[in-house]
Amino acid sequence: MSRPIHFEYQQFGNITVVALDSKLKDYDFKPVNVGGKMMVQLPEKTVKDCRNIDGCIYFHLGRVSDSVMVDLIENFQKLKMEKGWKPGKGLVIPDNKFKF
Repeated sequence: MSRPIHFEYQQFGNITVVALDSKLKDYDFKPVNVGGKMMVQLPEKTVKDCRNIDGCIYFHLGRVSDSVMVDLIENFQKLKMEKGWKPGKGLVIPDNKFKF
């Protein structure tokens, strides 16, 4: 890999929310000034709902292709099997602690 990629996830009941190449807090509402008025806005994101497959909903900042999402999801699933990584804790790969 040419650059570090950040993965972060958190359990909500039987659903796992996963931030691919970002942090979960990056998807919070952000205050913006539009025409002199303060408004609250959500960042643009790509969402892949895989609740029926693996119980996860995946988010990526901005618009990305399905092939990029699938590649990052496969990497996340491999890393999730590693010991020592807990929900809510981010992980930047490459990381020497994990076999990847």
